[in-house]
Amino acid sequence: MLLRWLLPLFADDLPIATRQFARRESATITGLAPDAQSDRYAEWIVKWERLRELATLDASDAHVAEIKAIVTEPALGVPLRSEGIVALRRTGSMEAVPILLSTLEDPELAIRRAGERSLRFLTGESFPFDPEASVDERSASLAGWRAWWETNGEELRVERTFLRLKQRLDRAEDSEERAQLRADLVALGTVIVPRVERIVQGGSYAFDWILVRQALTGEVGIR
Repeated sequence: MLLRWLLPLFADDLPIATRQFARRESATITGLAPDAQSDRYAEWIVKWERLRELATLDASDAHVAEIKAIVTEPALGVPLRSEGIVALRRTGSMEAVPILLSTLEDPELAIRRAGERSLRFLTGESFPFDPEASVDERSASLAGWRAWWETNGEELRVERTFLRLKQRLDRAEDSEERAQLRADLVALGTVIVPRVERIVQGGSYAFDWILVRQALTGEVGIR
């Protein structure tokens, strides 16, 4: 990353023109305030590289809170926050939806655009929303998104998490990992019992799913 090469040019013993160039270019890259100190830029690099690392991981709910802290911090600048919005989409997590909804109210147009794209991708829904519209028009459009989420959000959360855990359980070979995945499924509650019943009846990894069913219905404790 070019920013890593620019930071040493902040040094006080370098010509002022060099320092001014480094600060100007660094601010352009990051969106940080022009008078930001080098440690602020160093923090920015760490967060940027962390988002790139998360992009290589399997979809998961696990990192949503970490990414949220970046997306919702205006001082971190538009480029990093936009990358965070993309990272939220990549998690595949319905836990990201409320955060993305909040981006539609952001004062930065680029953030609103990124948030809308990620919402459409993540949910498969396409409610009318113009990121360039007036505040009042955006607020009226956002009401449609929020009403939909209030009605469907919890069911979608469970469904998306269930499917992800099922995929992982189908692939898992380690006994401890399988036990943890069973426990995670049970934590979703009895709402998933019909889904579990269908899987048991289909005979897919029946032993694991029978244990999940037994734990959910109170027949025996999960092992």
